[in-house]
Amino acid sequence: MKISEIDWSVLRGALILLLVSVLVVAGALSGSFRFWAKHDLILKRANSTLSSTRGQFRALDDEEDIIATYLPRYAALEEQGVIGREQRLDWIDVLRQTARTVRLPKLEYTLEAQRPFDVGWDLGVGDYAVYASSMRLTLGLLHEGDLLSFFADLRKNTAGLFGVTACEMKRNGQTLSNQPLDSNVSAICELKFITIHGPETKAGVKS
Repeated sequence: MKISEIDWSVLRGALILLLVSVLVVAGALSGSFRFWAKHDLILKRANSTLSSTRGQFRALDDEEDIIATYLPRYAALEEQGVIGREQRLDWIDVLRQTARTVRLPKLEYTLEAQRPFDVGWDLGVGDYAVYASSMRLTLGLLHEGDLLSFFADLRKNTAGLFGVTACEMKRNGQTLSNQPLDSNVSAICELKFITIHGPETKAGVKS
């Protein structure tokens, strides 16, 4: 059958219905695609947010673990006077009391101003800074063992952290005295008292 012989009047309704069906299906497909694309984007954003939130929760858990581990140690160092402002007056009081306890015949000291403690490399302490106050001690000892007893008691009772950087002893005369107030040995020692300052204290440090 030739195209010219087709009775289009008979097929017109079917063709119109077919065209309308095609348009409806195309519109439905287009709408479905847009709906899928929109909700796929929403889903991706939701998954990204969920992943970010999970990461934040993991970070919070890690921070809580770090805090639980290190906060008691930090608090202990604060209580001991290692972190915070230097305990200069307490150091001197303990120094004098220790000398009386050990019954040293002589105690003289000079305490210098606090300065940044430079060890020659980066300590990696972040916003914190390490400071040191140098002290020079001149001691009179009845015997050499008094020096060990003095530093043992001083380390036990002193608030903070200190180290002995140098010490020199010499005997006073040839004869030894058994009198408690006599100095048979003289000692000159260098100490450093260490404190760690946080951001709130390291600016404008005062002795």
